[in-house]
Amino acid sequence: MPPTVVAVPVQGIPGTRFHVVIGDFPANTPIAITAGKKGAQKATIETGQVDANGNLDAQVAMPIADNSNEEWVVVVNATDGSGISVESNPFKVTNVDEPEWGNVVSYIVKPGDALSSLAARFDTSVPEILEDNSKITNPNQIYVGERLSIPVGNHM
Repeated sequence: MPPTVVAVPVQGIPGTRFHVVIGDFPANTPIAITAGKKGAQKATIETGQVDANGNLDAQVAMPIADNSNEEWVVVVNATDGSGISVESNPFKVTNVDEPEWGNVVSYIVKPGDALSSLAARFDTSVPEILEDNSKITNPNQIYVGERLSIPVGNHM
């Protein structure tokens, strides 16, 4: 599977903590997490290394924006010379902390994931995840490698 990067929540005021969920990188790859307006220069906000499974869940602060409702992305670059660079879903930096409902991200199930932990990570609920994933017949059984649609910030 190709490397993935998901940024959640998809909207927040400057300084809001958000998750950068990194998956499927080569094991123990050193990385730089950058953020910026879509299509513009990005600034490094954190460096680190993915784990032995190629995953990392980093918490970073929402960037400071000069205008509300700007579309930003996170780009994760491998710093080992491999040239791996992956862009996240877009998110908005706003002047007001109002939730934007109806946003959905695509997530690939990793070892140890459960619907309850995914709901907590993406600020939603298990019933909301089940509603968007009718193929799940047993909420206690999801499979590594399975692609789920996760409604972000739809906490009930």
